[in-house]
Amino acid sequence: MAEVIIRAKVYVENPEEIEKVKGEIEKIVDLEKSGIEELGFGIKVLKVVIVADESKGTDELEAALGGVPGVSQVEIESVDRALG
Repeated sequence: MAEVIIRAKVYVENPEEIEKVKGEIEKIVDLEKSGIEELGFGIKVLKVVIVADESKGTDELEAALGGVPGVSQVEIESVDRALG
């Protein structure tokens, strides 16, 4: 199967625990890349890039990320087929 590159925003309940949340996410998926985006007024978002099998879709990933303690919301930004 082909692989897809999934870019997502992970909103955390407490911006001070963003690194802890990132650590928990790394336990369930392999992060290709991650970064922190500051939206303003102290709000920070963890942006992640994940490579996954395209047959799985994003619903399963979104549910897994949303189930991480400290995560309030997950927004899939884009899904692109990986060039190989």
